[in-house]
Amino acid sequence: MENIVNQNAKLKVYTSNDKFIKCTPEMIHNILLLYTKNLEAIVRTERLVTVQLANYSSIKLNDLNVMIYESLEKLRYHDVAENYYRLNL
Repeated sequence: MENIVNQNAKLKVYTSNDKFIKCTPEMIHNILLLYTKNLEAIVRTERLVTVQLANYSSIKLNDLNVMIYESLEKLRYHDVAENYYRLNL
């Protein structure tokens, strides 16, 4: 897991105006914390997204949002996924 975390520290997330932000696991954790206080849901989703992001050096913000949404759905956190979708996609 440590290697994935180190790789993701270099991940660039491009916004709609072609600016970029560096993505970290903490950022994903904090995003999920806005939608649920269920720590199990946050940790499981964060891990799934982090593993998927290990294959990227850059990603569009919209694609990251889709990845988070789909991960929530895969893990059967449907209510959280629905709220996330409504506000981000």
